[in-house]
Amino acid sequence: LLWLIGSGAAVPSNIYQTLNDDAKDQSLHRLEGISCFKFGDEAYRADQVFWGEHGLSPYAHRLGKEHRQYGALMERLGVKEMPDHTDALRVLKELAGSLGHRRLSQEQIDLALACWRVIDRDRDEGKIDEVWLADLHAQPSVPTATLVLERPDWLYFEDRPGLSAKFGPALKASIIDRPEGAWRAMRLAGIRDLGRVVRLHVNERTDPRQGSEAEDRIHERRDLLERVIEVHARAAGEVNRTLLDSLNLFEVDDLVLQYSVVLDGGTRVIESLPETASAAYVETEGTLYYLADHGIPPWSAVARELAIGLFPTLEPGGPASGFRDVLTSVSHAAASAVLDELAYPRLISHNVGSSAEEPLEGLGSEEVQINETAATPEGAPDPDAYEPETQRARADTESG
Repeated sequence: LLWLIGSGAAVPSNIYQTLNDDAKDQSLHRLEGISCFKFGDEAYRADQVFWGEHGLSPYAHRLGKEHRQYGALMERLGVKEMPDHTDALRVLKELAGSLGHRRLSQEQIDLALACWRVIDRDRDEGKIDEVWLADLHAQPSVPTATLVLERPDWLYFEDRPGLSAKFGPALKASIIDRPEGAWRAMRLAGIRDLGRVVRLHVNERTDPRQGSEAEDRIHERRDLLERVIEVHARAAGEVNRTLLDSLNLFEVDDLVLQYSVVLDGGTRVIESLPETASAAYVETEGTLYYLADHGIPPWSAVARELAIGLFPTLEPGGPASGFRDVLTSVSHAAASAVLDELAYPRLISHNVGSSAEEPLEGLGSEEVQINETAATPEGAPDPDAYEPETQRARADTESG
């Protein structure tokens, strides 16, 4: 078989039948990792052919039903039903190596994303861990808007629509939307959410003053906000549960922000143009600034910034919509009814008692003079009776 393939000759099917009949023969190990399956003019390794549909063509191929007659041989050499993460990584590396400086075609983009979906499937099934995925951080493997394969740790997800546009075309090569069925694995491989890594700079905050309107409403509806927090906290790796107690709220007449982000593995920094915003949570200050409209806070923007502050590792969209419904309702009762309608479970509030618990006082009774030679008071047990040596001596006396 190897001689025929090496010489470019055709391989009679009865050779495969003979090898299939002797699939347990130890000498077959010589075919492992070798392009020994000849189809027409091409020969393929066992890790290049699969029984099921896989989407990894032209770097992988599907076997026909008629090839099941050689099932024992193919199983012996490692042919699988479907590709796994090792196959997907191999294809990604081969694709990157074949591209050179050429742009990706649509078929190659689809191929790369199909590989990532295989990897994400195995991640979801627990077949690979975060360590394996983290090793992909420097592997050019993710298709970008500029039609190249880029390394994951140089890319960002557009987790807040419109945020990347603030930086103009300079960020185009480093930003991607989340590919369905693949982005979770990509994130573990190094792609970060843009909204979590941009640095916020407050250029202008005119006449900051206590935001009583927002403060009062958040305080009044704290229990309803907690209902929203509790639901979304299940999916969050981190929740800043103390923020509602410590948050500073300031109304301003003007709020001008600017963003910056590090690119290309830390080799350069780009900045957005300054822009007016309706609200912004400044983490370093623990403060939420907002621009009111005729005294009315921009509740949707306040809800978004609350979500960003409360859930540092979670996409803000989910909790922000719940917070908005709570804050924009006409009353506490109306807001509660909205949460009921949206199936947010009710919570039993934990209220600390109004009166503090009194501490214990007076350990022991009045002091007395302690004399080591003083006789034991009448009726009191002899303290020596509890000493091990005394107990053994008494036991010896009684037994004697």
